[in-house]
Amino acid sequence: MSWGNPHTFADKFCVNLLAPATFVYESLLNIHHLAYQEKWLHSGKLSYPVISIGNLTVGGTGKTPIIVDLANQLLAQNMKVGILSRGYKRSNNQAITVVSDGQGNFASIDAAGDEPLMMAQMLPQAIVIVGQDRFMCGQKAINDYDCKILLLDDGFQHWRLQRDYDIVLLDYNDEPWNDNLLPAGRLREPLSALKRANHVVITKIPKVYNAEKIERLKKLVTQHAANCSISLCQFQPSSLRQLIAGRWTDLSIDKLRDLPVIAFCGLAKAQGFFESVKQLGANVLQQISFSDHHSYSEKDTEMLKQKLTELNAEYLITTRKDLVKLDETTVSSRILAINLNTKWIEGTPDVADLVKISSVLMQ
Repeated sequence: MSWGNPHTFADKFCVNLLAPATFVYESLLNIHHLAYQEKWLHSGKLSYPVISIGNLTVGGTGKTPIIVDLANQLLAQNMKVGILSRGYKRSNNQAITVVSDGQGNFASIDAAGDEPLMMAQMLPQAIVIVGQDRFMCGQKAINDYDCKILLLDDGFQHWRLQRDYDIVLLDYNDEPWNDNLLPAGRLREPLSALKRANHVVITKIPKVYNAEKIERLKKLVTQHAANCSISLCQFQPSSLRQLIAGRWTDLSIDKLRDLPVIAFCGLAKAQGFFESVKQLGANVLQQISFSDHHSYSEKDTEMLKQKLTELNAEYLITTRKDLVKLDETTVSSRILAINLNTKWIEGTPDVADLVKISSVLMQ
């Protein structure tokens, strides 16, 4: 412990201060796991395969773009895909909500939650269902919509529903070996939980990355899951979304170069978004950060419009996740959102294997 580094000292002090709460959290976590292992609590098994995309930490690791990418690959294989999500921070208390019926009909943002609605809009052929009990959501996807494969959003800790394949995401920018369990740190489970993973994806890898850090993350995975396959991916801005003549249109990302903009978002890790806007060549006049999953009020949108005038900015720019929570009539055509693509730079979750799993279970 060094007094010469007060930030490090403060971090260590907070960890020690929260140690009793962390002990209680870990104890409750172990009891919860044991209850399912000993079948004191029931874990449901669906008749078609469930592929979970989850993580070990709180905060964004890129689950949504990975789900969108995998769903697109499965849809290209003519699979009927269902996406099951909790619908975090939705204001509707309905037990099950169909966010998308695969026919272009979408639930409201209040009923769906931001990320499920965004996925529904990006995957209009997929069935998207939200609810606290993902087993019941899965049954509805199969019985009412004939889904043959289910993608479980943020499902690594959802024991109520059994999975056939667990994909776990690790953020390149994190240092899990230095992290702690909640509430002292950001870990939902100990690193040993990686032994349950079938596949690990290291996400958010920058264009210029540290190869030694990649190897350290890989070593961490193999220490806990020797036979687990590993992939590396980047999330790359691919185009801009803008409301033109009443229709959302995708435009070239080059439009951003030298464009005076105000960047805003409600993300767990907002700085990454702001940096990406700058790297695309935009002239960022101001950055405005809201809390993760922020619900935009009329006061918020009025403030944003006022900033446009005050700073003489050409556009507001945000994420697709934030865009779904903004009233089209309020922001009009003065807002841009960045579309992201997933670029696999090493390995990929084997979609052919996922289809094969599905085919076996269908027999």
